[in-house]
Amino acid sequence: MDFQTAVRTCFTKYAEFNGRAARPEFWWFSLFTWIVGRVATIIDDGVGTTLRLGSSGAWYDPKFTLFNSIVSLVVFLPSLAVAVRRLRDAGKSFWNLAWVFLPIIGWIILLVQFAAPSKEQATA
Repeated sequence: MDFQTAVRTCFTKYAEFNGRAARPEFWWFSLFTWIVGRVATIIDDGVGTTLRLGSSGAWYDPKFTLFNSIVSLVVFLPSLAVAVRRLRDAGKSFWNLAWVFLPIIGWIILLVQFAAPSKEQATA
């Protein structure tokens, strides 16, 4: 599966959590969402739609970005759906997405599960 086909498939199956997603579909769509997010951030900075929410001097300066927020809302459901389908294809339960709430270690576990090869008899 190539880049365009993967993106088209994920938007065609916008909120479809049933079925399976092979590794190329998941990883190409992940790359697409990352690229679109970076472009939206550049547009926000260029147009001036970045609103600083505070100047606390902390290591993280919270800000609201209009275009990046819109992009995030648009790709949230397809990203979640392709993640569930990818886990199912790897023979894992969708409950494994809960690993995302455990910083660093959970993310690594989830990353390994997303990279796992397809299983012939996957669990639902």
